[in-house]
Amino acid sequence: MRLGIIFFIFSSLLIFNSSFVFADEAKFKVGLDLVYKIEIDGKTTVTQNFSLTNLTNQYYPTEYVAKLGNKEIYNLRAFDNTGNLKIEINKEEIHIKFNNQIVGQDKILNWTLVYETPEVAHHNGRLWEIFIPKPADLENVSDYTVSLYWPKEF
Repeated sequence: MRLGIIFFIFSSLLIFNSSFVFADEAKFKVGLDLVYKIEIDGKTTVTQNFSLTNLTNQYYPTEYVAKLGNKEIYNLRAFDNTGNLKIEINKEEIHIKFNNQIVGQDKILNWTLVYETPEVAHHNGRLWEIFIPKPADLENVSDYTVSLYWPKEF
Protein backbone atom coordinates (compact mmCIF):
# COMPACT_ATOMS: atom_id res chain seq x y z
CA MET A 1 0.00 0.00 0.00
CA ARG A 2 2.77 2.42 1.00
CA LEU A 3 4.71 1.62 -2.21
CA GLY A 4 1.57 2.29 -4.26
CA ILE A 5 1.11 5.74 -2.68
CA ILE A 6 4.76 6.65 -3.28
CA PHE A 7 4.48 5.48 -6.93
CA PHE A 8 1.29 7.55 -7.40
CA ILE A 9 2.93 10.69 -5.98
CA PHE A 10 6.05 10.20 -8.10
CA SER A 11 3.96 9.57 -11.25
CA SER A 12 1.85 12.65 -10.54
CA LEU A 13 4.95 14.80 -10.17
CA LEU A 14 6.29 13.55 -13.50
CA ILE A 15 3.00 14.31 -15.25
CA PHE A 16 2.67 17.80 -13.78
CA ASN A 17 6.31 18.74 -14.26
CA SER A 18 6.33 17.67 -17.90
CA SER A 19 3.56 20.08 -18.88
CA PHE A 20 4.65 23.11 -16.85
CA VAL A 21 8.01 24.35 -18.07
CA PHE A 22 9.36 27.73 -17.01
CA ALA A 23 11.36 29.86 -19.42
CA ASP A 24 15.07 29.41 -18.91
CA GLU A 25 18.13 30.44 -20.89
CA ALA A 26 18.79 26.97 -22.35
CA LYS A 27 15.35 26.55 -23.91
CA PHE A 28 14.27 30.13 -24.55
CA LYS A 29 15.78 33.43 -25.64
CA VAL A 30 14.45 36.59 -23.97
CA GLY A 31 14.51 40.04 -25.53
CA LEU A 32 13.69 43.01 -23.29
CA ASP A 33 12.91 46.58 -24.28
CA LEU A 34 12.48 48.86 -21.24
CA VAL A 35 10.75 52.23 -21.58
CA TYR A 36 10.73 54.72 -18.70
CA LYS A 37 8.36 57.67 -19.07
CA ILE A 38 8.75 60.24 -16.27
CA GLU A 39 5.93 62.68 -15.51
CA ILE A 40 6.42 66.23 -14.22
CA ASP A 41 5.70 65.08 -10.63
CA GLY A 42 8.36 62.34 -10.84
CA LYS A 43 5.91 59.45 -11.14
CA THR A 44 7.27 57.04 -13.75
CA THR A 45 5.46 54.60 -16.00
CA VAL A 46 7.66 51.61 -16.77
CA THR A 47 6.86 49.51 -19.83
CA GLN A 48 8.73 46.26 -20.28
CA ASN A 49 8.26 44.77 -23.74
CA PHE A 50 9.33 41.13 -23.85
CA SER A 51 9.96 38.83 -26.78
CA LEU A 52 10.27 35.20 -25.77
CA THR A 53 11.71 32.96 -28.50
CA ASN A 54 11.35 29.20 -28.21
CA LEU A 55 14.66 27.49 -29.03
CA THR A 56 13.29 23.93 -28.97
CA ASN A 57 10.46 21.79 -30.29
CA GLN A 58 9.98 19.92 -27.00
CA TYR A 59 9.17 22.70 -24.53
CA TYR A 60 6.92 25.70 -24.19
CA PRO A 61 6.62 28.31 -21.43
CA THR A 62 3.47 28.58 -19.36
CA GLU A 63 4.65 31.50 -17.25
CA TYR A 64 7.44 34.00 -16.76
CA VAL A 65 8.85 34.93 -13.37
CA ALA A 66 10.04 38.53 -13.13
CA LYS A 67 11.98 40.20 -10.35
CA LEU A 68 11.55 43.96 -10.42
CA GLY A 69 14.18 46.37 -9.18
CA ASN A 70 11.51 48.69 -7.80
CA LYS A 71 9.88 47.89 -4.44
CA GLU A 72 6.99 50.34 -4.69
CA ILE A 73 4.83 49.67 -7.75
CA TYR A 74 1.25 50.51 -8.69
CA ASN A 75 -1.19 49.65 -11.47
CA LEU A 76 0.68 46.49 -12.43
CA ARG A 77 -0.67 44.85 -15.59
CA ALA A 78 0.50 42.46 -18.25
CA PHE A 79 -0.90 41.69 -21.67
CA ASP A 80 -0.16 40.12 -25.02
CA ASN A 81 -1.92 40.36 -28.39
CA THR A 82 -4.85 38.28 -27.07
CA GLY A 83 -5.52 40.38 -23.97
CA ASN A 84 -4.65 40.57 -20.29
CA LEU A 85 -2.34 38.03 -18.68
CA LYS A 86 -2.89 36.63 -15.19
CA ILE A 87 -0.44 38.02 -12.61
CA GLU A 88 0.44 36.51 -9.24
CA ILE A 89 2.73 38.34 -6.82
CA ASN A 90 4.81 36.15 -4.53
CA LYS A 91 7.08 38.21 -2.24
CA GLU A 92 9.51 39.96 -4.63
CA GLU A 93 8.61 37.83 -7.65
CA ILE A 94 5.88 38.43 -10.17
CA HIS A 95 4.52 35.36 -11.95
CA ILE A 96 2.95 36.11 -15.32
CA LYS A 97 0.80 33.29 -16.72
CA PHE A 98 0.64 33.14 -20.53
CA ASN A 99 -2.61 32.79 -22.47
CA ASN A 100 -0.88 31.19 -25.47
CA GLN A 101 1.91 28.69 -25.76
CA ILE A 102 4.70 29.15 -28.27
CA VAL A 103 5.12 25.61 -29.47
CA GLY A 104 7.85 25.01 -32.02
CA GLN A 105 11.39 26.13 -32.58
CA ASP A 106 11.90 29.85 -33.33
CA LYS A 107 8.29 30.73 -32.45
CA ILE A 108 8.06 34.08 -30.64
CA LEU A 109 5.70 35.26 -27.93
CA ASN A 110 5.57 39.05 -27.49
CA TRP A 111 4.07 40.40 -24.29
CA THR A 112 4.23 43.51 -22.13
CA LEU A 113 4.45 44.28 -18.42
CA VAL A 114 3.50 47.83 -17.32
CA TYR A 115 3.56 49.48 -13.91
CA GLU A 116 3.99 52.86 -12.23
CA THR A 117 6.54 53.73 -9.57
CA PRO A 118 7.65 56.84 -7.66
CA GLU A 119 11.16 55.39 -7.19
CA VAL A 120 12.82 56.35 -10.50
CA ALA A 121 12.87 60.18 -10.40
CA HIS A 122 13.55 62.26 -7.27
CA HIS A 123 13.54 66.04 -7.06
CA ASN A 124 16.55 67.28 -5.08
CA GLY A 125 16.67 71.09 -5.05
CA ARG A 126 17.11 72.20 -8.66
CA LEU A 127 18.18 68.74 -9.78
CA TRP A 128 16.24 65.66 -10.74
CA GLU A 129 17.97 62.42 -9.84
CA ILE A 130 17.07 59.51 -12.08
CA PHE A 131 17.64 55.95 -10.91
CA ILE A 132 17.06 53.12 -13.37
CA PRO A 133 17.53 49.77 -11.64
CA LYS A 134 19.16 46.88 -13.43
CA PRO A 135 16.63 44.07 -13.95
CA ALA A 136 17.31 41.28 -11.49
CA ASP A 137 16.98 38.57 -14.16
CA LEU A 138 19.21 40.26 -16.76
CA GLU A 139 21.47 37.20 -17.04
CA ASN A 140 18.63 35.44 -18.90
CA VAL A 141 18.18 38.28 -21.40
CA SER A 142 19.91 38.17 -24.80
CA ASP A 143 18.67 41.49 -26.26
CA TYR A 144 18.30 44.51 -23.97
CA THR A 145 17.46 48.17 -24.63
CA VAL A 146 16.46 51.05 -22.36
CA SER A 147 14.65 54.24 -23.38
CA LEU A 148 14.09 57.22 -21.08
CA TYR A 149 11.55 59.99 -21.68
CA TRP A 150 11.19 63.06 -19.45
CA PRO A 151 9.23 66.34 -19.54
CA LYS A 152 10.71 69.42 -21.23
CA GLU A 153 10.50 71.18 -17.87
CA PHE A 154 13.30 69.02 -16.54
